[in-house]
Amino acid sequence: MIRRIATIALLAASLIVPASLAHAEPRPTPHASQAASEPSWTLQRPGKGASPQAAAVDAAAAIPDRWHAFAACVLARESGGTLDRPQSGVGALNSGAESAAGRWQFLPSWRNGLPYMIRERLIQFGMSSRDATKVRKYLSGLWNIHRYPGILQDVGFNAVVRAGELGLGKGWRHWSLRGSRCESYRAGIV
Repeated sequence: MIRRIATIALLAASLIVPASLAHAEPRPTPHASQAASEPSWTLQRPGKGASPQAAAVDAAAAIPDRWHAFAACVLARESGGTLDRPQSGVGALNSGAESAAGRWQFLPSWRNGLPYMIRERLIQFGMSSRDATKVRKYLSGLWNIHRYPGILQDVGFNAVVRAGELGLGKGWRHWSLRGSRCESYRAGIV
């Protein structure tokens, strides 16, 4: 149990968003479905309740309301996962040429940059830079995105979509698929 808590703390520390993005996005309130996270991913300090690292991870992983319908649709389409079960779809691995992996089916090209985006988003939501760097290093060591804990994959999804809203990448367009019903749900995303 202690090993699992240490692993989670390390993961939480690497999910940070660049300081330049920190002021642009209000902290989302966790969606009701996010509150039902699996107990194995809850960080506790003996006698003190949830840790600040866990609070930062939870806040960074919470899907903003304006993205919720799109995110739920994409998650179901890509891995069969659901927003109310953060570990659902985690190990999904595409056996095709793309080898997309995880809840959000990130392509292999994300292996290097996604841990940094997660680190920056975690910092934005209150994790110390030191702890977020530990999480980044842990995720970088895993190499395969489908091995990241689901809640950190969600942080990665949020970081990518938010960067797109700020004009720093393709954002939601990474999950755009002509003819998919998910396209009708992206109205609230820039």
